Amino acid sequence: MATSTGGADAPVAIWREFCAGLLAAGDASLAVADAQDPLELTDGLAQLSLLLETALRWYLRGSDPDFPRFIEINDTPEVADNLFAAVRGDATYRLTGDISSLFDLNISVHTAWGWLAPSKVSGDLGRDDLQVDADGRFELILSAKEHAGNWLPLPADAHFVQIREYHADWGQHRPGAFNIERVGAEGEAPSARMEPGELAGKLRSAVAWAQNYATFHQQVQTRIFPAEQNSMRPPAPQTGGNSHIWYGFGRFSLQPDEALVLEFEEPEARLWSVQWLLSPWYENPDILNRITGIPGREAHVDADGRVRIVFAERDPGVPNWLDVSGYPQGLFVTRWIWCEQGPPTRLSVVPSADLRSHLPPATPTITPQQRAAQRARRRAHLVHRRR
Repeated sequence: MATSTGGADAPVAIWREFCAGLLAAGDASLAVADAQDPLELTDGLAQLSLLLETALRWYLRGSDPDFPRFIEINDTPEVADNLFAAVRGDATYRLTGDISSLFDLNISVHTAWGWLAPSKVSGDLGRDDLQVDADGRFELILSAKEHAGNWLPLPADAHFVQIREYHADWGQHRPGAFNIERVGAEGEAPSARMEPGELAGKLRSAVAWAQNYATFHQQVQTRIFPAEQNSMRPPAPQTGGNSHIWYGFGRFSLQPDEALVLEFEEPEARLWSVQWLLSPWYENPDILNRITGIPGREAHVDADGRVRIVFAERDPGVPNWLDVSGYPQGLFVTRWIWCEQGPPTRLSVVPSADLRSHLPPATPTITPQQRAAQRARRRAHLVHRRR
């Protein structure tokens, strides 16, 4: 007997629609790749699969503003993790946190996912903007109406709140603990079972989220990254949740026997990093097992006050090596966080055999044993951060 759920055939139709949507999303995402390169296509399919995992987790578990919860959605920064919780503008929320193990954080409210619709950002709260007790705990109210104590205005079209957790020291910093609840809904529960129509909407949204993320960031590359290989645009601010970041965007293309040296004055920034990303996918490589990014506190600074980052296929035995093994080309991003201005940068492509002659004579030599220890320390830190 048919019911309000649409009958027994409705779930079957929903699933078929979802599968058809996946096929279309894959075709659209891979259209920008080199169709003759199976490894590049594999990278693209892996990225789309990870995006779909994230989107399904958000829409099936985290997108209810009446019963919000923080969902981890890690983008590309190596020095930050990102948490998101759904909100709506006509409600009041209580956000509590323990940030005793963090370097710092940033809290902002967004009106939409930027790759689905134009988004406005409000709020830009860090540790210094909050009343935090001696144990690192705080309570923050999000509402349209002003509230005493820690308060973040909630616009009428608010869609989600974002927390960026910042880590500076691999041995010290760990993720914080956060909870959010809608005031007045404490102890309540949502409907026990999901209607087919609700599931259909969530699955459609998940496919659109993943597909649009991929295509949006591929388009962004043509706008914010230079067209020339082995070049970089000067650091500049970008719109987003944290207004205290200066970004630099670059591309590299290297032969196996070449290295790229990125050089700059040590930034006057509380936190900074350099990392590389897959092109054209704007996705992390294997950050857990390879050194694909260098945070400022882990970087070697030469006696002249300058930092020299080396991109290379093989380990050159220098401190600031970025491992691009298996990828002849890619993107890279510098982030100078909590600074007044990003430092000028200089790039040079040199033969790997002559690399030492392009570095200061006092540049230390990193042994294979020291490199292995560096990888192990990095992995232990990132595992704590759920990477």
